Amino acid sequence: MTTINALRLDCYSGLMVCDEERTWHLRQKLNSIEKIKSLISPVIQMEQGTVVRLGTTGTCSIGAEILRGCRIKFQNMYNEQTEKLGRKPDSFLTLEEMSHIIFDYMIELKHRHVDELLVAKYGFDTKDFIRGYYMSGERKIEIKDKEVLKGAEEMITWSKKSSELNKILGNGAIVAGYEPKEGFRIFHLSLSKGRIEPVPFIFRIDGSGRDVSEIKYNDYMDRKTLSKRREDTDPVEAIVMMLEAFIHCRRIAIGVGGWPDIIYINGREKDNKVKDIDDERAKLAVEIIDACCTGEFFSRKTCYELIEELVFNDGDFESVHMKMWQTVANPKLLSRFLRGHK
Repeated sequence: MTTINALRLDCYSGLMVCDEERTWHLRQKLNSIEKIKSLISPVIQMEQGTVVRLGTTGTCSIGAEILRGCRIKFQNMYNEQTEKLGRKPDSFLTLEEMSHIIFDYMIELKHRHVDELLVAKYGFDTKDFIRGYYMSGERKIEIKDKEVLKGAEEMITWSKKSSELNKILGNGAIVAGYEPKEGFRIFHLSLSKGRIEPVPFIFRIDGSGRDVSEIKYNDYMDRKTLSKRREDTDPVEAIVMMLEAFIHCRRIAIGVGGWPDIIYINGREKDNKVKDIDDERAKLAVEIIDACCTGEFFSRKTCYELIEELVFNDGDFESVHMKMWQTVANPKLLSRFLRGHK
């Protein structure tokens, strides 16, 4: 339960936004989960000029396994290339190649966890089921009980969507980033649908907040001409829209909450190609947009200026925070609004 959002600005840059809430067995919520993370080490990022982020939905522990396994895999591949050449490689993997490796690892992880459930319940794994028997010590045991066959087949094929299998198979991911060969791209990976696909349009949303957020995204893009959508989406305007959708989603979607994590990837930059804002500036950005778009305490022009300074120009929290209060005619009323008064 989450909202993972990726939006392409042009062939060099894009934005990602997610929440930080985790729902624990539908009884407890924790605002402490980092849902979008880097897939490659800072060394690879610096030497290759590649920035890639993975945002996962579904069971958090499965997402953590996917991230850790793929990080190790990519680092080992890079180390092998470096050792073979005796220097840093001229190029590494493209985003598409990385996405296929991630998806293959997701499938491998799925099989491993399904096998663990099969062994725990029936004493055999998928390979044993296919060949029709399993070994118990030196004894060969044929799998021929109808109920066992039916139950095992349902687990392997996910034809019966039980809660224990949903935790494994209900996971998905969004891969987004910049790579010098192909520019900024977005890919969507889904275990439940068994597919990986490049995102052919300008944005992709996943998680329980998708239905709510897509209304705002579609409305925003419908007002853009084709040429604007292709290569000329204003980053300030776009992040305001994305955070406005985040605020609306947080209010009404189950499993979405906490502060946003704002990620801006810009391949035009030589060294610092990514800005990751997840501290008090992210909280302030949400308050600025909520005060403007919901409370109408100041104009959109003022909102855009404050967000541009805060998110894109590395503005200081204290100075932007002070400017927000100075633009408001009734600071007391704004204070009540931001504290949730009706």
